[in-house]
Amino acid sequence: MGWWGVNVMEGDPPMDAEAEILDALESLIDESSGIPLTYNDNSDEDAVFDDRIVALMAFLSQDGVASKVLDILDDYASEINIAQQVLGEIIICNGFPLPDDVREVAIQASKDDEWAKEDDERKQAMELYAKRIAEYNGTAVEPVSQGLFGKLAEVLGG
Repeated sequence: MGWWGVNVMEGDPPMDAEAEILDALESLIDESSGIPLTYNDNSDEDAVFDDRIVALMAFLSQDGVASKVLDILDDYASEINIAQQVLGEIIICNGFPLPDDVREVAIQASKDDEWAKEDDERKQAMELYAKRIAEYNGTAVEPVSQGLFGKLAEVLGG
């Protein structure tokens, strides 16, 4: 599908990166964490999935975990700059602690964004993103990205 907007989460690549981040988080979890690692036949899969995402996000906020995720992403993220931006976005939109190394990497990822070098609108979006990351103080911020269905409604006049 590609991109439907210029902000960090407005495209398929960031959605893929979010999945890679969840995979990286899962690789750091052990059975003692209490996070469901599998589904069972008697469970409501959607409810378990939602609980799992909440638990994974809480795990991300633990000391040192975000930095470990960065290391894992370096090894296998298909679009590393996008993945680094998405990690920063996940953290600031959920009000998690933002380690200095993750802050620096996320800001640099916005500066290294290839699309921003070619497109003024994307460049402005990346400058705003870098400012949001730099100024983040631990209080959750509203996402600036618009979902696909919201963008479709806007384009179709809904």
